[in-house]
Amino acid sequence: MKKKIVIFVFIVSVLLNIVIMFTFGYLWASEKAGKKSEEKETEFIVRDDMWLVSIELDVSELDPHAVQYAFFDHDPIPGFVKRVKGGTKIYFALQERGETEKQKHKYRLVAFRRSWDDAFADLSGDKVYLLSKGGAMSSNAPPAKQWIVTKMIDLDNEPLCWCISVQPEFGKVLSIRLNKDNAYNVSEEFDKAINVGLAKQETQYPADPNFKDEPKAHKLYDKMIKTFQNAHTIYYESKYWFGQEGMELREATYRVWLKKPNFARMEGLNKNVVTGTLVGNGEDFWIYWGDKNVTFEGEDFESYGNTTYMLIPSPQGHHSLAHMANKLKAGMSMLTFQPSRFHGGKSSLDEYLDGVRGLGTEIVNGVVCDVIEISFMKNQRSQFYWVSQKDHLPRKMMEIVRVDFTLIIQEVWSNVFTNIKLPNSLFSWEPPEGWTQYIEPDWQDNLLKPGTEAPDFELKTIEKRTVKLSDLKGKVVLLNFWRVGCPPCREEIVHLEDIHQKYKDTGLVIISINSSDDYDMTLNFLKDNNITYPNVVDASSNVQDLHHRVYEVSSGRSAVPMNYIIGRDGKIVEAWYGFHEDDEEESVLNKLKPLGFE
Repeated sequence: MKKKIVIFVFIVSVLLNIVIMFTFGYLWASEKAGKKSEEKETEFIVRDDMWLVSIELDVSELDPHAVQYAFFDHDPIPGFVKRVKGGTKIYFALQERGETEKQKHKYRLVAFRRSWDDAFADLSGDKVYLLSKGGAMSSNAPPAKQWIVTKMIDLDNEPLCWCISVQPEFGKVLSIRLNKDNAYNVSEEFDKAINVGLAKQETQYPADPNFKDEPKAHKLYDKMIKTFQNAHTIYYESKYWFGQEGMELREATYRVWLKKPNFARMEGLNKNVVTGTLVGNGEDFWIYWGDKNVTFEGEDFESYGNTTYMLIPSPQGHHSLAHMANKLKAGMSMLTFQPSRFHGGKSSLDEYLDGVRGLGTEIVNGVVCDVIEISFMKNQRSQFYWVSQKDHLPRKMMEIVRVDFTLIIQEVWSNVFTNIKLPNSLFSWEPPEGWTQYIEPDWQDNLLKPGTEAPDFELKTIEKRTVKLSDLKGKVVLLNFWRVGCPPCREEIVHLEDIHQKYKDTGLVIISINSSDDYDMTLNFLKDNNITYPNVVDASSNVQDLHHRVYEVSSGRSAVPMNYIIGRDGKIVEAWYGFHEDDEEESVLNKLKPLGFE
């Protein structure tokens, strides 16, 4: 099917001509606009009349960069064009891989996502979101299916965006016509406009506020954990899927060898090819990638060769193999089940367990299993386990994380063996001569530096009050970014309320911003903990950008809780990640002392 894209853009003559691949444009203005100055014409036509864009494209053959080039006739940020060209190479390379149309379809989606993430996502306000039944084409896309959102121009140095609801399908031709009747000017209230006429997506896994613990099922869960902990050795393989509900899940495989007292080996695989290996020798984790070229985020996407390794301390009982999985570059996020339990470690969710209930029995790959569901944090997160009735170890699991959308992690275990002989050679590795150690960037480098003018913002709190940072000059501001599902965040929010009550009348303002979670679930947490200081709960893209692109400076690296202390002059005094109240020197109160809060 031929690739074709035709875009007609009507706009007043003062705007720069937009270079469009395979397209041409022309300008027009209304009689009313013509009576105004050119500057006024621009403002009038865009805001009050019509800016028409007609797009005809064959999605199945669309070059993912055609639309990107359509809206820029220059390099909008340093390196943008270079990245687009790099993405183009990925696109065509992936196309060659597909032997069937289904495979080509899958690779097209991968190429779309990569090109959008690596290029447009770096442009504040200059994003193209293309969403279809095949999945969102941007990692920072609005929480909606089947929308096209396009940033067109800057008006008075502010981005002007339009969005329209469409239902594109691969292999189908789209005719999209945007005008004042069917498109929304979202430069003023993006989150409101994107949800016009669009109900929140239904989920198959709604939260259950009435979740009750069942002692019998709880015993099955406890026995599963103890069986895993009490083994002398364990080996298992896991098929892993990860992604957002309603979208194609990423797929990977990993293998695990565990041996007492503190030995571990884990291999990540993609398409049956080992992408990365972790070797735990009892004291450290060595991670290497063999002949796999690895891209490390946070390092300007610099590609390292196949003679690179990482070295991470692994004290017994205090490491997390679940967090190491993504470093194997097989396409995994954090694991649902914590393998480090075998070595005496714990899951960070243990203290937030609400209860366990039984869901009957099922057969998984010929193994009869009891099915149980575990609820954490008042059902913000659920884990399902299919536990073998024979050896009491899991054969299947699924995790549901309820944020502003529903995140799903699924695993199926096979070849599960306990108390078998595992030679020590499995847990021994040292880098060959000439290899280079990769040291991850300091997280502190991801934050704005002290002395920097704090970026301004104007947001609505949960009480619908406007909070504008620049209006708070003359006061000290403690700015906190957090998530409901983050254990240290939950502790810190409660602690910040105590600080608020102590210093609210002495010139300290605390503002917390949550750009990730479901609004109602977050509101319930704040109410349950009697939080009264200003909180912003807003998962719209402009607030996500404020968090991940304005107050964090490295693309691809993000963490919570994230905190800033902003001085009376509006400049940053302190910035840090984490909640450290057990460390007096690193405590919030200690950081506030130099500003007069004793």
